Amino acid sequence: MDLTVPVADADILAAALNWLLSESHRRSNADARPPISLFSVGRDLIKSIMRTTKVTSLSLPPKLLREAERLARREGRTKSELLREALRRYLADSRWRELQEFGRSQSRKLGIKEPDVERLLQEYRTER
Repeated sequence: MDLTVPVADADILAAALNWLLSESHRRSNADARPPISLFSVGRDLIKSIMRTTKVTSLSLPPKLLREAERLARREGRTKSELLREALRRYLADSRWRELQEFGRSQSRKLGIKEPDVERLLQEYRTER
């Protein structure tokens, strides 16, 4: 299990673990080990403290999954990182297409043709 976390988050995690372990130790007798081990608490505690993402499932065709796994390994990234980046790029591309469509729609309404664009921009910049 990889427990690498940013320094500030690691401090929070360490404080929470220390608190949990000290509470457990206070309830047990002085000679006994605390009943809570780092590994029994670790995974759930890290998820509750550190999780800034939501978990979801995704169905992919086997070939696409293999390609994603291969690329993630080659780039030293997780599949999650790779798929988050792919979704971010897709969303940015989608927003760009929407903006372009809006521009086309507005130019049709205003009767602006492509050759007019440079001239209109220059006029606008000159007025400012």
